[in-house]
Amino acid sequence: MKNKIIGLVIVIVTLAIVLIVIYFPIPTEKEIRKSRLENSDAVQETLNSAEEAEAVPFPVERLEEKWNDKLVSKGKGIGVLNDDGSIYVIGSAVAVKNPGDRGFTDSRLIAYEKAELNAKMQIYRMMNETFESSRSSEIIEDIVSGSDPDEKEKALKLDKASKIIDQSLDKALSYLDVSDEEIATMNEDKKKAAYQENYSSFFRSLSVASINGCGVVATSEGKAGNSGYQMAVLMKYAPELRELSAIVKSGKITQVLAGKARNSIEKLKSISPTKLVSNLGARVMYDKDGLPIIVGFGQSSYETGGSREAQNVSNAQLKAKLNALVAIKNLISENLVIDEITESIDKLRKYDDGTEDVFSQEKWQYKINAKSTTLDVSGNMILRKWKAKHPLTNENLAGTIVFMLKGQIKHSIGEVD
Repeated sequence: MKNKIIGLVIVIVTLAIVLIVIYFPIPTEKEIRKSRLENSDAVQETLNSAEEAEAVPFPVERLEEKWNDKLVSKGKGIGVLNDDGSIYVIGSAVAVKNPGDRGFTDSRLIAYEKAELNAKMQIYRMMNETFESSRSSEIIEDIVSGSDPDEKEKALKLDKASKIIDQSLDKALSYLDVSDEEIATMNEDKKKAAYQENYSSFFRSLSVASINGCGVVATSEGKAGNSGYQMAVLMKYAPELRELSAIVKSGKITQVLAGKARNSIEKLKSISPTKLVSNLGARVMYDKDGLPIIVGFGQSSYETGGSREAQNVSNAQLKAKLNALVAIKNLISENLVIDEITESIDKLRKYDDGTEDVFSQEKWQYKINAKSTTLDVSGNMILRKWKAKHPLTNENLAGTIVFMLKGQIKHSIGEVD
């Protein structure tokens, strides 16, 4: 009897284990690792970025003050390679137009694009940068006394004809009321320098790279004193984001295990429109099933009043959708070339008559080029449309949030040229 009871217990326990495995499968090591990535602090910072958007004066200083304290408490910093391999940078740019000017919203959005490029440029340079430089310095002293007999030659017919032409042109200029002083200046021979100094330098920084997993952590915008309207963005590059990006690109996308990353997309449905005003660019988030979604934010201004206001809003939201799709494309596929050149020239000439000429030139050229790429965004869907007044400029804005699901992400990445 005792053996029967033990046997029955073993059967029941075995059945229970089988049922647990079937209905509650034990995650594999790879799934656990992926879940750890998606629920890591690095990923959570980018998931919460929609809430870390604000319109305040001096936006760069605001981001520095707010995030320096947060990162220091974690043993990290901005603009340095941290011990965990992460890099935080702040990029900024000032809009060409001022609030109230026609076309300000477009100028503001372009400034944000510049700010993102500036942030990525800083990250690229920390990863891959070549530097080229050269310098030259020259001093010449040439003091002449008397005339060199070997240089005395009979004037050629061409020289004589040239003098006749010069004299005729002088008379013509005088007839046209050109002053004698101006004519004398034109006829003045180039003076030979008895002493001259020349200096030139050339510096060039070149960075070419392609990075994946560069996420937006926070954005800020507002007036920067008398400097104009400034857009600022805090971006992060981290091993967890790179690895997660590789998983997304591979197409081997699975659900996120239970954790705080799940359902982050729901935040966007409930967040207030005024908070969305400062949300630009693209993010990676998750739906209620724990599947990754790429979300793009777009917005455009519109004019109120009159019989065309409803159509103006509709047009603005169409433009906003296009801006959102461009943001998604730039997140998935963007290769940058950063080229910075500085040239310095310094010249001094001293002449026998005691006069001197001084010339200096400082030339700086800064260029960021993004390689032209194409991306199939078929199947994109609109998550939300919104309207709001800008809290600082009082402009009427209409926005569209666009997202792409797992299937579209996999297909689209395969279409990148």
